[in-house]
Amino acid sequence: MDFSNLTPFRPLHFGGRDQQGTGHGVAVVRGTFDLRSDGTLQPKDEQDPVILADEYVGKPGSSALLQESSLAPFKPRTDVVVQADAHS
Repeated sequence: MDFSNLTPFRPLHFGGRDQQGTGHGVAVVRGTFDLRSDGTLQPKDEQDPVILADEYVGKPGSSALLQESSLAPFKPRTDVVVQADAHS
């Protein structure tokens, strides 16, 4: 499988098979951005890697989910996740 990443974001690519056994190329790309005060997005200088497994604040099953895995059996759309602090 040939794969060319023409973005500044870290990719993960691999071969996979669907339920019928047909082979497919799979590409996962994760981009992380800073939200500027003017409302525009700026790609972060250091990009976060693709998350291979769910990450929790503490013990899995008894603490909050910090980050979901970037991998899914089928994901036809884009996820947008916002991590922020709110202040009054």
